[in-house]
Amino acid sequence: MFISFFSIIMLIIGLIYFTILPGYVLLDALRINGLDVIEMITVSFGVGLIVLTGEAIALSIVGSLGLTAQNLIIFTSAFVIIVRSLQVLKKKFININQI
Repeated sequence: MFISFFSIIMLIIGLIYFTILPGYVLLDALRINGLDVIEMITVSFGVGLIVLTGEAIALSIVGSLGLTAQNLIIFTSAFVIIVRSLQVLKKKFININQI
């Protein structure tokens, strides 16, 4: 079986996107600081797995959507965009109130 270089790169990008990015965004939104790079990646990976598990359960429970790769990509993208948007809006309104 031949595995191309492109498949390996896509696997790495997918692993980062589905596990580390949602965890990092959530930790950043909760303002968990004071971790070095290795600790942040490790904790982001663990929290990302928790988020991914929650998304999979939510997609399985909702009747017509179902747990497919396409729905999981859309759900994860929506999670990251919503959490990051709420964080940006929170920072914007906090900075306006402090002026």
